[in-house]
Amino acid sequence: MKMIISNLLSYSVIELINKSIPFILLPILTAFLSVEEYGQLTLYQIILGGGAIIFSLGMTSIISVDFNKNSKYVRAGQLADIIKLCVFSFIISLPVIFIVAIYNSNYYLLIILFGSLGTAISNYFLAYMQVSRNIKVYALLSLSLSLLSFTFTLILIIYFNMGYEGRLYALSIPPVLIAFLFSWYYFYTNKQCIGESNITFRRVIPLFFHQVSNWSRYSIDKLVLFFFLGGTALGTYNVNFQMAFILSVLVMVINKTFQPYVLKGLSQVKSTSHLLYCQLFLVAIGTLFIMFLILLFGDSLLGEGFKIDTTIIIILCIAFFFQGCYLCFCNYLYFYEKGAELAKNSTFCFFFTAVSSVPLVTYFGGMGAALSILVSMLILLLGTYRNYKRLKLS
Repeated sequence: MKMIISNLLSYSVIELINKSIPFILLPILTAFLSVEEYGQLTLYQIILGGGAIIFSLGMTSIISVDFNKNSKYVRAGQLADIIKLCVFSFIISLPVIFIVAIYNSNYYLLIILFGSLGTAISNYFLAYMQVSRNIKVYALLSLSLSLLSFTFTLILIIYFNMGYEGRLYALSIPPVLIAFLFSWYYFYTNKQCIGESNITFRRVIPLFFHQVSNWSRYSIDKLVLFFFLGGTALGTYNVNFQMAFILSVLVMVINKTFQPYVLKGLSQVKSTSHLLYCQLFLVAIGTLFIMFLILLFGDSLLGEGFKIDTTIIIILCIAFFFQGCYLCFCNYLYFYEKGAELAKNSTFCFFFTAVSSVPLVTYFGGMGAALSILVSMLILLLGTYRNYKRLKLS
């Protein structure tokens, strides 16, 4: 338990530093960008996240699940194959990317998608270091990405006055640099340890759809807001979303802390119910704490012209509480390779979000977008819990 608490504090500090950067930058971005430009920036960030999933083929979870099952030779070979597939998927996508960029006269799309490739590869190394409990290297990689992006943003926006384009460069360049350096270092130092991996498309495809669903859950509503109500509506909503998203960060930190111990306990055929209950308890306490903190002090953290919407904050905090519970049960489905079940739940939620976002956003605006996330997360939680119960764990 002491080790869990120690890791929880370590991951919490790392993730809070990483995720606090958008909050630190919020007054700066709102000072140099209009609300509409902030909405435009949000759109490009959505594209960056979606591109990272497409290029990674959703294989990040394979690294976490297989770590305790394989030897170091298989793990090294697996990581090498995953990165090769990631680069290959990017290369075969280049013709389509160039056509779209030229047709729309939007060359920032190329920059963002190069950043997506770097983000996908960096996420592989983050997952590898996290599940191996190598907190020092995890911190080095994670904080390097965040602090480089932060520094580039300050220089390009404040000094060079490049507007939201400067933020796009700041989001894209650091992941590419970090991905290249870590790939070179890892495979140079482990070139004698690379063996055959056990990756099959049968495992990849369900996880890919699962990752796409996770991305769409927080993206489709924003895309609908942008295309139906414009960049100003998206910028206004996203300020509230970013405030509430700190709870999502917290539940993911809690899950990252517990996941290695849950997976190790399952691999050793030990009971992990005490870890599950403890994780759920922390998620509930964290939800109450973050929600009241935002409602009491949120307005004082925002720049002039921006305001906390109490209804949206409460709806999103409940949704992120459901997310925290969902992640608890996901660890068990990952271990027992129930990717098909996860994919079914995720696909259903994807279609629900896609269908419900348009009428909800059209009639209720930002509150409708928040409601779409809430219902989607509840459906995903109930479906995942049903699959968890079918495992019949003692």
